[in-house]
Amino acid sequence: AAGCKPARAFRLQDWPRLFTPVFLHGSIPHLLVNSYSLNDLGTVVERSFGTNRFALTYALAGVAGNAASFALNAGVTSVGASGAIC
Repeated sequence: AAGCKPARAFRLQDWPRLFTPVFLHGSIPHLLVNSYSLNDLGTVVERSFGTNRFALTYALAGVAGNAASFALNAGVTSVGASGAIC
């Protein structure tokens, strides 16, 4: 699927796929759980960090989660914001 983290080793041209899976979800329940978690916990973090720092932290955590997924689960296709939320 376009934008997902593919089930293969990372290649240089995959750099956008470090960020795009954060905006994709595999199912409605997946989207709902991530939305609930982000709404429940994200508002507390945003109040503590401020909007700009929260957005930067969320984006960097999403990239780090996808980079870890590429490194540790190269044979698995994945999507979702769980890496950014956790």
